[in-house]
Amino acid sequence: MAVHLHDGMGYRDALGDSPMQKEGQKTMRTCIKLGKAGTLVFWGLVAFTMVRPLGPPLGQLLIMAAPLIMGIHVMEAFFFIRTFKEKVPELSAHALQVLIFGVFHILEVREDLAPKAVRD
Repeated sequence: MAVHLHDGMGYRDALGDSPMQKEGQKTMRTCIKLGKAGTLVFWGLVAFTMVRPLGPPLGQLLIMAAPLIMGIHVMEAFFFIRTFKEKVPELSAHALQVLIFGVFHILEVREDLAPKAVRD
């Protein structure tokens, strides 16, 4: 049997999570997964364009955007390494994922590392 407390903003269970907070965490996870999927599709299209060039509008856009996005992801990876050096095991594997997925992986790691009190 769960113990529920009223905190003025809604009911919380004994662990401190209100149903709205749990729903918000699920929504955030879903957004992160969709962002990672979109980023993976982007890099897949870039790789496809390198092997078999696409027509002028989309092909040129991908060829111009890829180095820009990779540059941003490199800066994010440096930020990630400096920020999470002591907090994350297997830092190099996470840094590689930041190079691929960018801020979406950083958000995922922050969600995983955030103490329960910060999430509330």
